[in-house]
Amino acid sequence: MPAAESLVALLASELRAEPSGEQLSLAVARHLQRQNQFVDLSPERLAELRELCEQAVAHLFDVMEGDSQEEAVSEAVHLLSQEIQDWFARREPGANVPSTRQQVVCSEYSATLQLSVLGLDAETLREPVLDLGCGEHAELVVALRQRGIEAFGIDRVARPAPFVLLGDWFSRRLDPETWGTVISHMAFSNHFVHQDRRGGPEAALYAQKYMEILRSLLPGGTFAYAPDLPFIEEHLPEDEYAVERVSVRSEDGELLPYAATRVTRGE
Repeated sequence: MPAAESLVALLASELRAEPSGEQLSLAVARHLQRQNQFVDLSPERLAELRELCEQAVAHLFDVMEGDSQEEAVSEAVHLLSQEIQDWFARREPGANVPSTRQQVVCSEYSATLQLSVLGLDAETLREPVLDLGCGEHAELVVALRQRGIEAFGIDRVARPAPFVLLGDWFSRRLDPETWGTVISHMAFSNHFVHQDRRGGPEAALYAQKYMEILRSLLPGGTFAYAPDLPFIEEHLPEDEYAVERVSVRSEDGELLPYAATRVTRGE
């Protein structure tokens, strides 16, 4: 379940600004993803959430005609927070969204850290660059574009920008031979590992998308990601793809139990 106190605080803050239903649903989605990066925010789930939020906003405006704004907001927050809790009870029967003390936190990392972990140099990146799961603020994409690098991002909770597409990686088809570099730091492959360990049908969808990403590379292009995916990397044809793994260390210098991978398509 979503952590009730933080959800209520978010809803109260957002509803006081009298948002549209879509604005409110995106704010809630960002909040949920920050709590648990593996929460299911597929287009279908986001549509359900948007409908709940649109109903709440409509109710808020109706109530405000007779009550003060604060009374109306308080009532709307109470109703919507309970509806979201019930929605998760229906859609996440395994209680996959943990409490505040058990969050599977989704963080945004600095551009410098991401490039360092992946063993990439901004000066030698092959363009154009795509960041899959670029995060709410698309920090890497913004940093690369400030250097004059043609870079774009995709994320299901990204804030609006002309160089960022709102959506998940399954909702956007990657055309063959389009990208010089595809980057996904603690995003696509992290979810792939999660689904593979669960053993559900989603793992096959990730495998298909992985191969679509590789086909989207220009000759000589690279897909760089962390954590590594040895269970699929070992099956890549050596005459088509070169696989390099880079050890990853914590800030304290401790060797972490996963590597970063760079898969480069042959010329």
